[in-house]
Amino acid sequence: MTVYDVSMTQGSAVVSKKDVEGIVSDATDNIKTDVELIVKNAVDDLSQIIAAFGQNVHDELVEIRTDIADIRTSLDRLTNTIDSFAKRLDDQDIENTARDAQHRRLLAWAEKVSAKTGIPLEY
Repeated sequence: MTVYDVSMTQGSAVVSKKDVEGIVSDATDNIKTDVELIVKNAVDDLSQIIAAFGQNVHDELVEIRTDIADIRTSLDRLTNTIDSFAKRLDDQDIENTARDAQHRRLLAWAEKVSAKTGIPLEY
């Protein structure tokens, strides 16, 4: 802090223009320094908040990616299970169609035998 020469004349203080300019300059420098310090602290705080936010977002994305991978695995398993059931149903339909055709052939043969032997065929 600078000490200024203030001369006293009949009980009143007299300050020169140079002294006032010095006081204003010192005050401006002090304010500038205070503002720079406040801004630096605010930027540091904001940088820490942004870094923490970025880390939280990263952690959430990692968790989401893990969940998506788990869901894909589960979906693959479900798809394979459904495919297996669909194949079993298709196989069963093929077997039923073959059995129905065989049944019709046997019934046709039984009708022929019934007609030749005269024994009535009962359904």
